Amino acid sequence: MKRHSRARRVLGAVILATALAIFLFPVVWMFLTSFKSEAEFFSYPPVFIPKSFSLVNYLNAMRFPPDGRGGLQGVRDSLIVSSGSMAVSLLLGAPAAYSFARYRTRRWRARFPCSCCFARSIYWTPTWD
Repeated sequence: MKRHSRARRVLGAVILATALAIFLFPVVWMFLTSFKSEAEFFSYPPVFIPKSFSLVNYLNAMRFPPDGRGGLQGVRDSLIVSSGSMAVSLLLGAPAAYSFARYRTRRWRARFPCSCCFARSIYWTPTWD
């Protein structure tokens, strides 16, 4: 195994830390913005760290808006859709995986790569002319 010089390792660590900071900055900004008051949110120049941390924004997101659908309604709907998608994938994928593992045919090597080349969602995407 080839050993690298100390300067090269330090340079790699600095580049990696810089890339990490660039990619994580928007996530940290959104997280800290969720605790800001409305005045701090719209202030110019922008405030990075809020003066007072408030959970009011989270409470407002969970309240019932005028149309009667609460904030947790979206979470429930997402759980229903993702659970249904997972169940369909398991019901269709498990027997297919079993058949690939158990039964070998003469043309198996030619068929298997072709079946994995295209995403299944391409077949479900409607095309309108």
